[in-house]
Amino acid sequence: MQIYKLNRHLTAFYFWGDLEPANAALPVGVGSNWMFGTCQALGVACYVAHCGNDALLYDTLCTPEQALSVRNYLEAELNIKKIYVVLSHWHLDHVGGNAAFADCPIIATHKTREYLSLHKEGIEAGTLWGEPPINPLVLPHITLTAANSIFLNELEVQLLPFHIHSDDGLTLFIPQYGFLFPGDMLEDSATFIVSPEHIPQHLEELDWMRRLDIKKIYPNHGRSFIIEQGGYQPEFIDAVSHYLKSVCAILKKEPDATVPPLQEILADYFEQGIIHYWQPYENVHRNNVEQIRSAMKL
Repeated sequence: MQIYKLNRHLTAFYFWGDLEPANAALPVGVGSNWMFGTCQALGVACYVAHCGNDALLYDTLCTPEQALSVRNYLEAELNIKKIYVVLSHWHLDHVGGNAAFADCPIIATHKTREYLSLHKEGIEAGTLWGEPPINPLVLPHITLTAANSIFLNELEVQLLPFHIHSDDGLTLFIPQYGFLFPGDMLEDSATFIVSPEHIPQHLEELDWMRRLDIKKIYPNHGRSFIIEQGGYQPEFIDAVSHYLKSVCAILKKEPDATVPPLQEILADYFEQGIIHYWQPYENVHRNNVEQIRSAMKL
């Protein structure tokens, strides 16, 4: 576990990913081990907003052990007494550690709770996405249907729902600092597409997100050194929109077309340092192309 103090009120916790020198581009997609594909290969982060003795944890990582290590740090090093948990969405690499916070208020969108309830048996048995199972799976205690705020003493944390990546998404925005925490809605170096039929809505929501007064962006997957060095610029959102539009345009013209690699599609954004090429995301890119290609042929 790497710990990055973003400022006096915000701390990041990062596991696996580019901290592993021999990290391979492991398979991502149906039939792969979700733990390797989405956590170890890409790296996974969670974030904590804290003020006084109160804290808000954004996502519980992949395992109870990871989550417990974060909780132990909060209580021992930051003297945190009350912890809120907010889930970015229902995917397993973001809820795997819920059990470590079962005694805390766990907050999510109503759709996140619906999806977790619907798939609880399969998640706990390890049959939904495959091994390893998450057992027990602790469900959210509080659900939201609209934007809301939580105050950690004088620090306001806004909870903003978006339909990007998945239709149950919930971001954190800290207006005092202009920090956005988008979960999997933004990933470096390519977003992960799970519902290609909703890409037009994703693009509209990205446009709306871009209107926020954002100073820095901190995603839940990506390069650890960017998180450590102060996060991404707002243009990160532009790179994600460009990627979606480019792949869709190619396949709309010819569904069987060969789609260029990430380096070519996102060349300008790599050159400007807005995003950073990372080889494990080629698997994500290939999965995205096939998802969109299949949707185009329907």
